[in-house]
Amino acid sequence: MSTDTLTLHSKLSLPYRHVPALERERLHTVLDKGLFRKLTLVISPAGYGKTTLVSRWCSHITQPNMWISLDTGDNGLSRFWQYITAGIQSVLPEFSTKIKPFLHLLHSGDSEMAMVYLLNELSRLAKPLIIVLDDFQFIQEAELRQSFAYFLEFMPSSLHVILISREQPALPLAKMELEQAVLRIEADDMRFTEQEGALFFRDLMKLDLPEQTSRSFVNRTEGWIAAMKLAALAMEKQSAHHVLKELANNHRLFESYLLEEVFHELAPDMQQFLMDCSVLPRLNSSLCGAVSQHQQPGLMLEEALKSGLFLIPLHGTGGWYRFHSLFSAFLLAQFMKVSPGKANERRRRAAEWCMSQHMPEEAIEYWLKAGEYDQVADLLEKMADRTLKREWSTLGTWLAALPEYVLLARPSLHFSYLLTLLFGRQTVLFESELRKMERRLKMDGAQWTEVEHNSVTGNLVLMRSLYSTFNEQNNLAALNNLQHFQAQLPHMGNFILGMFEGPAHPSMLGAFRGQSGQLARSIVKPFLLHIIELVRNLNQPVLAWLYIGLGELHYHWNEAVEAERYLQLGMEAAAQFGDGEHRVSISLPGWIYMAKSLTLQQRSNEAVQYLSSALIELEEHQMEEALIHVQGELARMSLMGGESQPALDWISRWRLSVTDPISIYHLHIYLQLARFLIILGKAEQSLPLIERLEQLTAQEKRPIEAIEASLLHALALAGAGRMDAALLHMGEALHFAEAEGFTSLFVQERTAAAGLITSYLQIQSSHGSSMRNKPSIAYVKQVLRAFNMGTLTRAASQSHFQEGIGLLTPKERLVLTQMTRGYANREIADRMNIGMGTVKTHINRIYSKLGVATRLEAIGKALEAGLNEE
Repeated sequence: MSTDTLTLHSKLSLPYRHVPALERERLHTVLDKGLFRKLTLVISPAGYGKTTLVSRWCSHITQPNMWISLDTGDNGLSRFWQYITAGIQSVLPEFSTKIKPFLHLLHSGDSEMAMVYLLNELSRLAKPLIIVLDDFQFIQEAELRQSFAYFLEFMPSSLHVILISREQPALPLAKMELEQAVLRIEADDMRFTEQEGALFFRDLMKLDLPEQTSRSFVNRTEGWIAAMKLAALAMEKQSAHHVLKELANNHRLFESYLLEEVFHELAPDMQQFLMDCSVLPRLNSSLCGAVSQHQQPGLMLEEALKSGLFLIPLHGTGGWYRFHSLFSAFLLAQFMKVSPGKANERRRRAAEWCMSQHMPEEAIEYWLKAGEYDQVADLLEKMADRTLKREWSTLGTWLAALPEYVLLARPSLHFSYLLTLLFGRQTVLFESELRKMERRLKMDGAQWTEVEHNSVTGNLVLMRSLYSTFNEQNNLAALNNLQHFQAQLPHMGNFILGMFEGPAHPSMLGAFRGQSGQLARSIVKPFLLHIIELVRNLNQPVLAWLYIGLGELHYHWNEAVEAERYLQLGMEAAAQFGDGEHRVSISLPGWIYMAKSLTLQQRSNEAVQYLSSALIELEEHQMEEALIHVQGELARMSLMGGESQPALDWISRWRLSVTDPISIYHLHIYLQLARFLIILGKAEQSLPLIERLEQLTAQEKRPIEAIEASLLHALALAGAGRMDAALLHMGEALHFAEAEGFTSLFVQERTAAAGLITSYLQIQSSHGSSMRNKPSIAYVKQVLRAFNMGTLTRAASQSHFQEGIGLLTPKERLVLTQMTRGYANREIADRMNIGMGTVKTHINRIYSKLGVATRLEAIGKALEAGLNEE
């Protein structure tokens, strides 16, 4: 009987060849790379587009390829190899004469000799061949797997095999993996990106969705293609908003698909195991065993993972997994149907397991969902005087879920809840809850012990103090309240503390919102020292946060040694908080300001080493939102030393542009970008960006960043040749900095700032009465002294720069003087009656003799030397 009569030809046809599909170029490129290896594995659960991807790729490539769509009937030695040979024959007809001897050997029971014969014949083929086996998960028979493994090991280099499967193939691939002969494309690779999702909805499903809506569908489905297609079909009858809501709250959209394609194919034991574990947001073998009470949870998890049951490994967590969110919702719904009321029992088991593993925060989540509020309250009270490895918003969600009578009966929990509202800027609710506690004190306070009464009274005062700082931006009122609080209660009482959220920020104080003068030494230092005394015994990240904040302040006050001391205390406190990502977030401003303080002490090499060590840790934790700041600071130090390439690389790597939208979280990044552009000679280009930064800092009441933006505006205007406007902005920057007593913001800009301030001082002395927002002369002189310039007399300045200025020719001195007075090149040429080319030649020689790279630096040196008065 010929092989032709025993094969179903449709199984050898390339599927979906004429069906419209998204061309996934990024994955086609990966498949192309796989051709340089023996084997490509395309493995993911149902509905991720594996077959479509590979079939589309096969239709585009020029290499000969054969396709077999496997099913359960192919799980036998003879039939499987019969299809393999038929597939080869369909692509290479000349191979037909070799098939009969091979099948004869195979049917006679000598499978090894049959493999040897087949491999020898294939090695004689002149053409390359790609063998694609779809739905390989159906191949389970031991002898067949063994023969295929032999085939893979010894097949000629002209062959390449692609296996498409819902589960990991049970093949011995370790040696091939070691030899880098295997390429893997898995579920994480197969998920639609946001861009692919937008193209899918627009080009394939003909849906005109807003970008944000498309992105929401991708995020909610986690890029699962089948879910997105079902959602698109549903949108033919319902609005996108309605379907998105269904995705979030209702599993019915996918129930039929998952039941037919996945769930009904499972053994009853596996179905029950998955339903039991559906209450777990993350799971491992031990937890699954405790919840399901299955005797072999490890084997069940291994089988579920191998079978592609939407189980996603949690990277770096050693044996922990989670279900795809939609599959998890489907399983839980099935569980509620099959065993009503049993889900909470499983959650209680999970909570008890978490407690046995010293994971109280995870236990809280399970008990809350099970409605065990007393258990939650008891556990939270035991957590008082410590910082949880959870954000304030999470802590607030837990406490808000407790019934009001539970909160009011436990003041420590109620005050902790007030803190979550304060840091979450829920002002109205904060005031409402604070009044509830004040009413309770008035009604029930007489029945309390003296200790209880003092604790509640003192904590109410503390809440008012913190409210003054965080919402009214009034540190003076906060300090007065704190002094009152400390008189009543020597230590902060029984609060649960959370972690601050948002992207890692390079400054503890940069995010401070307040009125001008609120960071003055007489107000803010006593305030922070009071808080430090309150939390000192908590041994928590809050202490690190406060110490680093004090270090920043001393840096801004130009007290580098004292700054270094406080920053070191902060870094030591941060190091005690073991959790990597949170500890790194706390440490980031410590790293940045320690480097700044060391630089201020002329210890630049130590500063570079310090930041380089930080880079290693950030790369280890893959914290790009922090990495950008450390790399930026290193680039700034290089740029100040005359090396521009690191700054250019930083701008390029992070794809920064002056037209980018700016959020409040990114102020520091774009202030750095503006600084780099000014120093790189692109001052004019930086001006629109700086104007937006000034507006944002004013709008958000960010005093430190507002001073920095105003200072950069002055430097940019000077670099663009607009000296009058530059001096006005420098005056404003000095005026606002004087209110806080800051000087180092100017010192860190070096020569350019020093020259501009010197010129400002000269102008203020003669025209000061007509200037607005002017600083005091004494303060301006204090800032200039911080540059270590010596006396401010012209003689001293000229002596300081005598070597460079003395090298200039009379014509070059005149050109430089015209530059300091704000004249552009064309105006200088006209005033001196020389050509533009001659002006440019003079300027280049001036740069060379003064050892500067930009117009702004040259102007700065000229101003410091008093050259503009000639």
